Formats: sequence, structure tokens, C-alpha cells
Amino acid sequence: WQIIGSKGTMKLWMPTMSHKKILYDYVTTDKCVESRIIWEGDEDSTILQEAPLSDFAAAILDGRQPKTTLEQSLIIQKITDAVYESSKHGCAVDIPL
Repeated sequence: WQIIGSKGTMKLWMPTMSHKKILYDYVTTDKCVESRIIWEGDEDSTILQEAPLSDFAAAILDGRQPKTTLEQSLIIQKITDAVYESSKHGCAVDIPL
């Protein structure tokens, strides 16, 4: 995945290897491109797919807020919709966040 924004680019490599990284590329004030690792770790696809749903169900049972807020879920949905729209039209799409 690569998401290009007005303040930088975020890259996520999702190969089947166990060690993954999310990189943030940005332009410095002296117009150099720098990369920063904003997350790295080991996980499998079940963590990405099942953990949020399990936490949501547990939050209902426990009477607490889920770890992923409604606002965060809406942002994720807007990004996902923009990815599909960009793919459909073959061009960049603005995401109103």
C-alpha cells in the first residue's frame, strides 16, 4: 500500500514475511525526502481482521468503548472509499478528513 498526501506519503509493505514496517516519507524544509519508520512488528492477518471485531464485541459485553473509536473507523472508511475511487478512475482522489 502507498498513500500519498499533501504532507507526505505512507507506505505499508504487507508481504507474507513476519516482520512488517510502515514508513512515512516526507519532504524536509530544505527540500530533501526523508523516511521515518512509524510502526514495525510481527503479526499475522488474523490480528488485522479478527482483533478489531473481537474487541468491539468484548466492548459491548464489558460496557466499555472499543479500542477503535467511531471517528477512527470513519477515517478508515473514507480512506478505503478513496482507494477504490482512485483505482476506478486511475487518478488521485482527495480525502475530506
